[in-house]
Amino acid sequence: MLNVVLIPVPEADDIVRPVAQRLSPERTFPRTVAHISLWGFKRTDQIDDAALAELGDIFAAVPPFDAILDRIERFSSGLAYLAPEPRSIFDGLISRLSSAYRETPAYGGQFDVAVPHMSLYLRPNCAEQELAPARSRLPIHFHVSHARLVEYSPTVCRDLASFVLSGKVG
Repeated sequence: MLNVVLIPVPEADDIVRPVAQRLSPERTFPRTVAHISLWGFKRTDQIDDAALAELGDIFAAVPPFDAILDRIERFSSGLAYLAPEPRSIFDGLISRLSSAYRETPAYGGQFDVAVPHMSLYLRPNCAEQELAPARSRLPIHFHVSHARLVEYSPTVCRDLASFVLSGKVG
């Protein structure tokens, strides 16, 4: 099982959900599928009240903010994703998570840099015409007021916790 810290983006759900359901028809999904991935987190059996409180503190220190998805980029693998702006705020969240959870590097340490992104769930090196439906919806404006910790298994995606962005420390 993989646990991921993410920012839900319901405004993009109608782009992402049909593709996710087509690729994983056996899996049940939470209310909002579209999200900005931030951090691959601890295994479920490693998550306790202290870990949840620490995550809560990390996100509580960040004020809510407005964001936009306005372009499609590709990873070196060829996978397409929507890039969120302001990138600096998302990178700041990743940096805070990285500092707090060095023992569990983002995505198991598979990548040198954790890039905030919204996967489009398309195969690597998909043709530009496959990206046309997503591109036609851009830009997508959204408000970030909370983050979620979600557990992904072969059959279920379920919320483990939600964290409010308030900009208040302590």
